[in-house]
Amino acid sequence: MSQKSAACAIALFRRGIPPQFSGNLCGFVLPFPNSAPLFSSAFHSSSHKDRPFSSKPRIDFSSLNDVEDARCLVDDMVKMRPLPSVFKFTKLLGVVVKMKHYSVTLSLFDKMRQLGVPVDEITMSIAINCYCLLNRVDFGFAVLGTFFKRGCEPDVTTFTTLIKGLFLVGEVAEAEKLFKKLLSEKLCEPNEVMFLTVLNGLCKAGHTLTARDLLGFFENMRCKPDVYAYNAVIDGLCKDKMVDGALLLLSRMIDKGISPDVVTFSSIIQGLCNVGRWKDVEDLLNEMLDNKISPDVWTYNILVDAFCKE
Repeated sequence: MSQKSAACAIALFRRGIPPQFSGNLCGFVLPFPNSAPLFSSAFHSSSHKDRPFSSKPRIDFSSLNDVEDARCLVDDMVKMRPLPSVFKFTKLLGVVVKMKHYSVTLSLFDKMRQLGVPVDEITMSIAINCYCLLNRVDFGFAVLGTFFKRGCEPDVTTFTTLIKGLFLVGEVAEAEKLFKKLLSEKLCEPNEVMFLTVLNGLCKAGHTLTARDLLGFFENMRCKPDVYAYNAVIDGLCKDKMVDGALLLLSRMIDKGISPDVVTFSSIIQGLCNVGRWKDVEDLLNEMLDNKISPDVWTYNILVDAFCKE
């Protein structure tokens, strides 16, 4: 990560802005100079106070098809008196995010604050998500500092986004530290999505046994793991050739009343094929059919590929 590490940011965010962002946070300097400009030169050259009055304007989000449409709508919105609510601006941010123009979304976020448009927890969470998707989780922690300076409390979604961002940039240890900090200090109540994010991140980073242990911890929490959580760990175990561990986990989830799906069976079939356990593959296919779970194209691709290699 650039400048100081995320670990320092995590340790200090409860006290305010992380040290690498101790300057003025009223406007972020975006690290994406090659991004297409969102605002026209006319917008930059004149104050929004000089814009003509627009009474009870109608804001139509349904017509937004690309960034150019979003730019035009922003130009219209900043002319309105009074300025549209934070809800309207935040909705526009969400539309641009769905277009996957994350740096443009951040430009809009910055301009909102320059115009004096109030931002709320949802707005700031969108900004954090965009920074994380652009592999700038350090800037995401800077926005988190703004949360606390404004007296806002980030929710489980915000923290989940930051954890995912740390995994995306390979900061696995820092993601684990943040997750443990949330649990130990009860900063938020973890939900199924947060646990799944951590499980997926650990498995993809090769920390499958840690993920398996976390799943066991998850089973004793108030929010229980679902089939997606078990699938993440089962897939990781199979990829690491720990198929017996995956089969044990399959039995455990069934004992707990969680029905496996085609992804569960396909992952284990893949693992069994990789180690040449053809009789177990046949037994598992029969178990699938007994449970009225039909193999899909992924399952058949696994089998065809394995038989061809065999």
